[in-house]
Amino acid sequence: MRFSKNPSLNMENTNQMNITETYRITELLRRTFDGEPWYGPSVMDTLSDVTLEETLNQLPDSHTVAELVEHMIAWRTFAIKRLQGDTEFDVNQEASFVKISAMTSELWRDMLQRLHQTQEALLQILSQISDEKLAQMVAGRNYTFDRLLHGVIHHDIYHSGQIVLLRKM
Repeated sequence: MRFSKNPSLNMENTNQMNITETYRITELLRRTFDGEPWYGPSVMDTLSDVTLEETLNQLPDSHTVAELVEHMIAWRTFAIKRLQGDTEFDVNQEASFVKISAMTSELWRDMLQRLHQTQEALLQILSQISDEKLAQMVAGRNYTFDRLLHGVIHHDIYHSGQIVLLRKM
């Protein structure tokens, strides 16, 4: 079984007793974002060949593919800011679901680039924190950083599935 395209972060090649939770979260983020997750295509595999027309696909009373990507960026940014100690930055329903009714190649490229930047920022922060940080409460929330980061992973997978379905319209 292969866990990551990055051989330096392959859980098969490590002593299971020495793996930290921070390492596990890092590996899950890598695998689900642009690696080879067990369930199917990664986030970036799902988004890699989305057409401009598909970015605006939506069901009645739902969000477009582009709006879902912006929403993913918003929650990833929230996690980054809080991990960096910013207790003021917040995300809410209105701010995280920006209405997008038109799309250009440049705007779509920018969105994907910003999504990728959030991944790099999360991985960078995770390389610098300990498991003790994961056990701390997120300022202004009733959950820990561990729960927040696992939530980001689950959130990405959930919305990737929605995007797969929207692309079939």
